[in-house]
Amino acid sequence: MKTYAACKHDNNYEYFIRLPSRGGQVIFLLLPAIFLFALFVSCAIGRSNYQNSRDVSRQFENGEVAAGHRYYVSGPESKPIAIVAIREDYRLEADHWREIDVDSASLKALVERIAFVLESEDKEALMIPNGARIIGPDGDRVGMWYSIYDYSKATFMDDKVIHLAAAVTRMPFETRIFHFY
Repeated sequence: MKTYAACKHDNNYEYFIRLPSRGGQVIFLLLPAIFLFALFVSCAIGRSNYQNSRDVSRQFENGEVAAGHRYYVSGPESKPIAIVAIREDYRLEADHWREIDVDSASLKALVERIAFVLESEDKEALMIPNGARIIGPDGDRVGMWYSIYDYSKATFMDDKVIHLAAAVTRMPFETRIFHFY
């Protein structure tokens, strides 16, 4: 980095003031931009297999069971975290998801248990639907997702094998957790 120095004399003391050249200023401004771009790309990579959909949200909330799909749930039985419907010609391999049999009434009941989480109105305020399409590497829809939480990572292992990571609950930023001793 090229710098220019100015020398000043004051009462027999010498000090230098270093002024950065234009190249230093460009690098100083470019580094944060590169960092933000890398952060954006890394976040987008994990979500590239999901496409938000109000139609999918309505389908789950109305209890419409999709023909040709198998349903899986993640989380405790009493308070599930997420539901996915995967096309029958695909196979879901994951320890954190269990296959369930659903009909219209049981699907509605399951959605109601998932949808009630304290402070979940943040997602509604941002107008982000709970439903999403799961998109395969070839761009075809291979399934559907429903949860108030963030998507889990989807990995396509083989031609027709999907691995979904465990659904992760993330508390809203404003939520406070109190400890009583």
